[in-house]
Amino acid sequence: MRRVWGWHWLPSTLLTTPLLVVDAALWSANVLKIVDSGWVPVVISMCLCFIMHTHQWGRRREEKVMARQLEAETSEMQRRGVPGALATVATLPGLQAALARSDLARTDKAAVFLTPYEWRVPR
Repeated sequence: MRRVWGWHWLPSTLLTTPLLVVDAALWSANVLKIVDSGWVPVVISMCLCFIMHTHQWGRRREEKVMARQLEAETSEMQRRGVPGALATVATLPGLQAALARSDLARTDKAAVFLTPYEWRVPR
């Protein structure tokens, strides 16, 4: 709260202390149940967190690879002099790379119209 909302330390402490006391009471009551059979939900939640983390990591990695491929294709088109090479850009990093390398006439005003098309087939 101090960093996000810029509150003074006293109101932040007065608000969070009761919440932390309730959380500590609930946690201490439930931590004793983990030994009996409470470990099952803990293991399930750990597995789900691992799956979600792996999915997020894979998506980021896939986006980086796609951006590199698109940048390579765009630079190849620009070297060959394909007209309208900017029309094939589908991602923001690819668009930035294409705009940095293109011979567009620079003006003080610009408009970019983007129309998304789903061209990939999900696997």
